[in-house]
Amino acid sequence: MKKNLILTVMLAGLTLSACGTSSPSSSESQQSSQPDINTLKIISPSGAPAIGLYNMFKNGNVEINADANNVLSYLSADSSKDIVIAPTNALVSKVMGKIDNFKIAANITFGNFYLASVNTDGEAVMTNDSYVVLFQQNQLPDRLFKYVYGDEFTNLHYVTAASDAAKCAITGKNETDNNAKVDFVLVPQPALTNVLANSKANAKLYKNIQEDFKTKSGGLEITQASIFVNTKSDQATIKAFLDKISKDINDALANPSLLKQAVESLSQEELTNKFGVGSGQLLQKMIADNAIRIGYKRAFDNKRAIDNFLKALKFTLEDTSEEVYYK
Repeated sequence: MKKNLILTVMLAGLTLSACGTSSPSSSESQQSSQPDINTLKIISPSGAPAIGLYNMFKNGNVEINADANNVLSYLSADSSKDIVIAPTNALVSKVMGKIDNFKIAANITFGNFYLASVNTDGEAVMTNDSYVVLFQQNQLPDRLFKYVYGDEFTNLHYVTAASDAAKCAITGKNETDNNAKVDFVLVPQPALTNVLANSKANAKLYKNIQEDFKTKSGGLEITQASIFVNTKSDQATIKAFLDKISKDINDALANPSLLKQAVESLSQEELTNKFGVGSGQLLQKMIADNAIRIGYKRAFDNKRAIDNFLKALKFTLEDTSEEVYYK
């Protein structure tokens, strides 16, 4: 009888011990097995392409670089980066043609270029002999202008950078051309907002180049910057990153205040260097107003627009191969 009692107590103790030992719940197990995207090494040009990283930019593995050429150098066979955000026309560059470990996964910016009229009090009218200031000769801004408005202009003048173009729109003069009086200037956002607020030459918004591009291209949009992924990297983590940035961008479009909250710890200089905007409030407003067109479109699903963009701007003569797309 005594032995039976001892046995009963021991069994009860084992039962209680088993009940008290909790095994990981299915949700906890699933969470612990999720890929850690913070391990990915990511690089992006500063400005609009970096905005999609607003929830990740504080990670030490994320580099936002003002030198776009430096970013492009990471599209290489021996790249140390898992993710490279770069101009979409890198897809048809000579460098990309020699490697097969980077593929285009998504388009994330869709144009931020505008024409401003200056030095006019009445209605501005651009003609073929208007004095027009562009920047980055033979590159995207130049090719975009000529595709949309034609190449018969006789008075085009080039400055080096967008900041130089913005200065022309503020002063109404081109310092690099003996202070010649300017009629029109191609200016990207967010620089345009500063131009319109501070111009001494009555700068006004004249043309939204994105809309004019779509009209000429039968509704197909500019595919300006894209995410390129390294196929040598861990693919589960790559896919988790793409899911994350897609959600972040769509969340910001639905609620632009998320951007302001994410960058409020940055100084004005840091904000400008990373995202091209001097305040979180302005960044929020520009996304709410669609002045900087960010978004997320899977590249392969958007192949028709990509091909049109690259051919229209004469980066290539042929459609891109399906082999360069991340599927």
